[in-house]
Amino acid sequence: MLKLSVKLKNLDKAQRKNLKVIAALRPEGALGKMAQYGAVQAYNYMHGIVHVDTGLLKMSLFIDRKNASTYAVRVRENVSYKKKRPAVYGAYENARGGAHAFVNRTMQQAPRIGQEAALFFTQEIERIDA
Repeated sequence: MLKLSVKLKNLDKAQRKNLKVIAALRPEGALGKMAQYGAVQAYNYMHGIVHVDTGLLKMSLFIDRKNASTYAVRVRENVSYKKKRPAVYGAYENARGGAHAFVNRTMQQAPRIGQEAALFFTQEIERIDA
């Protein structure tokens, strides 16, 4: 009869590392931080390029957090000043195109922002190995 004996070393260390990786993949872990990082970068870009007349459109931009890993940059709908509503005229401003297209121009930056966010995530995961 053939007998096989296997001895595992550092099993506790490997299990702890696996638990850290699993935690990082949860929405409230590194994965959620990656989504937040991307949203902040998109917000900062959009906030920097939006044209300013009264400043109301720029001031009404905000990051909307739906859950731990879902973010969106939006224009507040409940803001108005002298019958001007940025949620309404922001769409018209963007539709003018060119330098006025603050949403479209931000979306053109999405691949770059996504790559930066992915690099951020990768660095977070690599810290687990350290």
